[in-house]
Amino acid sequence: MGSYQIYLRHPDEIPVSLQQAGQDRLPAAGSDGIGVICHCDNGYAPGEQVRMMIPLIDDAIDPLGRVDWCQPSQGGYELAIRFQDNDNAMRARMLEQLSHIYRYRQHVLQQQQRYLSLDEAALEWIERYAALFPADHV
Repeated sequence: MGSYQIYLRHPDEIPVSLQQAGQDRLPAAGSDGIGVICHCDNGYAPGEQVRMMIPLIDDAIDPLGRVDWCQPSQGGYELAIRFQDNDNAMRARMLEQLSHIYRYRQHVLQQQQRYLSLDEAALEWIERYAALFPADHV
């Protein structure tokens, strides 16, 4: 069976901060797993190691990944980050779930004028969308 990569699309409404995590460029990963596609201000070279952080959520959850590709996009760059191991992939998946819960909370407030605490938003989002969120190999 061949390897494949699942990329989660990070919501543009939730800013991502990337930090270069070393000078070494890593070769293309051949393993299955979860990656993230996001928008950022700076460009990165394929193979470059980066730490992904989402200050709005938690700077301490900072998975280490490798840039798969990067291309200019409106007002910055669109890039794909692949996470090399299960620990970093799980941390990235957790960050992405939290980002989608934050976006859901904002959407409910704007569209329904209904304020949800973070816990309430998480419970609703999990009930409605968690089953659709990729979990392969994490």
